[in-house]
Amino acid sequence: DDEWSWNYSNTELPGHWRGWYEYHYDTVRPNTHPWEMLGFTEKPLWWDEEYYVYSLDDIDRLIPSIDYGSGNTKLWSDLEEGIIRQGPRQNTSSYKINNPYRRIGLSDVLPIDSDANLISPYKIKSTDTTTIATTWVASEGSADSTFAFRTNSFRKLDGINVTTSNKLYVESNNVPTATKKTTEQVTSFVIPKLTTLNDASGWTVSPQTKAKAIAVLVNGDPLMSIDSGECWETDKTYETSSWIYNKVQEKDLTSPVINEDGVAIHYTIGPDVLGLTEWDSGNASPIVGWAFDGLPIYGPYGYSNATSTASEIVRIQSGWELDTRTRGTGNSVEDAGPGGKPTGQFINDFKVSASAGASGFTDSFNMRYAVTKDSNTPIWHYVTTIDADNNP
Repeated sequence: DDEWSWNYSNTELPGHWRGWYEYHYDTVRPNTHPWEMLGFTEKPLWWDEEYYVYSLDDIDRLIPSIDYGSGNTKLWSDLEEGIIRQGPRQNTSSYKINNPYRRIGLSDVLPIDSDANLISPYKIKSTDTTTIATTWVASEGSADSTFAFRTNSFRKLDGINVTTSNKLYVESNNVPTATKKTTEQVTSFVIPKLTTLNDASGWTVSPQTKAKAIAVLVNGDPLMSIDSGECWETDKTYETSSWIYNKVQEKDLTSPVINEDGVAIHYTIGPDVLGLTEWDSGNASPIVGWAFDGLPIYGPYGYSNATSTASEIVRIQSGWELDTRTRGTGNSVEDAGPGGKPTGQFINDFKVSASAGASGFTDSFNMRYAVTKDSNTPIWHYVTTIDADNNP
């Protein structure tokens, strides 16, 4: 009955508690060496100054003590956020951006108790704090026209397996976490492996619909069409209707949505897909997903000059905009429908902008032909566009 002697192996996961701790917390001694969770091999000189604790009756804070138990809320809050308070790696103003030491959800699965004793893996639930994959296949080629980023663009999270041959195969085990209450089950995706992303002549439409899924995100979750599957008209079918409700406008819609099968699905793409809380506006965005037609989906920031990675970083704007005309007057195949001014409630409330395809804008397919973080030569790719207020 010694929980510290049990085998915790799950497929490729380490079995012994030491390996389990290294896997999830990057250290086997978070109770005595918590700085190792931030990538330090030695205790920083400033550490104690930041994380001393004082007894309740030490009103003047004269007698500091070292206590790495769960009661040291400043310490464990900083470890969850990946905050480094001092030194050359100080990140207090930028810790939310591209921070590999950030472990959102850590506060729900602390590896220590109030007395700074380790808690056995048996008593710690599976979390999303790890950045190590259970199975990971190396990419092919180099980061140029051979597109090595097909596989290594995916996050190295528990339950994601990526393999590639003539196609890209993504298997997500939908692992529940402290922040995502899913039902563990295998969801598989197949993505065409295009031989080139700068010449569309040989492309074919992917037959995969995946129950209205249109892409798989780099965290293993499916991206769904904004098509709600419901229409406004009562005398038409879903297939013949012009007025399909826009799922994104649904009240209280969360991201992700946990559907009735317990699978985490997305209707919009936010920085959480990358493990972040906000987009990095100072650098070109990385890949956030792969569409089922074989093209990558990038985040909202890219290069102002479509042919130069030395150009300014800008927010890429959508080639679509909210129509200002009364519903039913902009397209000959539309009827008056619900009437009134477009609000975004229906997909047809939007129209292609006059700026579509112009510099800094996506085209009518929300695509762009430009250099990216991964390619010094222009390639076709989708863009996750946001407005000036960071809304999708």
